[in-house]
Amino acid sequence: MDSSISRLGPVFTDSNGAVDAAKAGLGVALVRRSFVASLIEEGLLIVPFEQGMKSALAYYLVYPAVSLEQPHIAAFHRWLTAIARQ
Repeated sequence: MDSSISRLGPVFTDSNGAVDAAKAGLGVALVRRSFVASLIEEGLLIVPFEQGMKSALAYYLVYPAVSLEQPHIAAFHRWLTAIARQ
């Protein structure tokens, strides 16, 4: 780890650590709003400013087309698609 960076504060390798630190009052976490929506609704986190940022990054569900013939795969696909639309 670059020591000049670590002197600025904690460094996390994933969003979970950053969110846990923010919940503990240790600072601000820059994460996808969808990732923390329930924590915001519960009052465990606040949105300190409304300015957002669009990201070109996305998640993809990839599987062989024949997999949708399996009921549990089709159900997961429907569930994930519904959640993503929220």
